[in-house]
Amino acid sequence: MSDVRFPQAGLAGALALAAGSTAYGAIIVVSPPADVPNAASPASNPAAGFINWDVDGDAVSDFRLQFRNPQSTGTFGVVWQANFSPFTAGGTNAVVGYMGPFVNYGAKLNAGDLIGPTAPGAGNSWRNPAQVVLGSFYRSGGVPSPYGGFSTGTVPSASIVRGFVGFRFTIGGNTRYGWLDVEVRGADTTAGSGGMYFFGAAYEDTGDPIPAGAVPAPGSLAALALGAAACARRSRRSA
Repeated sequence: MSDVRFPQAGLAGALALAAGSTAYGAIIVVSPPADVPNAASPASNPAAGFINWDVDGDAVSDFRLQFRNPQSTGTFGVVWQANFSPFTAGGTNAVVGYMGPFVNYGAKLNAGDLIGPTAPGAGNSWRNPAQVVLGSFYRSGGVPSPYGGFSTGTVPSASIVRGFVGFRFTIGGNTRYGWLDVEVRGADTTAGSGGMYFFGAAYEDTGDPIPAGAVPAPGSLAALALGAAACARRSRRSA
């Protein structure tokens, strides 16, 4: 495992956005998906379209994201729902999670949880169906209740939860493990309320596990810079 660190909230995202996709040792810091806000009122946009995420920039979509806000008032139905799902169901691409009372749910991981062949967290496993739900409010028997690793509170607008999602995907047929720093915000009937917001992402490029939130330590970046400078000086002397 290469030298790593666990940044404070938002720093991993700043690194990723500034660098696009930058490799230091085995850990690759990548740009997270575009934020997925609830862009319209429930009446005009009950089920927003999907946004695709190409993790490693190889022009192949790995995951797709969707935020729904139908605000069901019936006996049964979705009030709001945040989905982070494999682009292709049934394959290697998957999300750390569990089977809930209705659908597959993604688990909220903590910084340092080791994401690898064995999914971290009691009761969790690798989930690869067409829909993996991070958080939702669902009416069951007329009562809206929170479901999923990123749901909390007693009313939809009270649910704002941030954590890490563990994922796996393939590069050239080889399995890689990564993390995504995400905040899920519950929606109410106000247009634009709720959504999914992202602060950073990375994966491990040798196939080894990666701790949630890990990025290359500053010391490893400095060593690379010094090595490059030394090579440049040697090249100038020999010219």
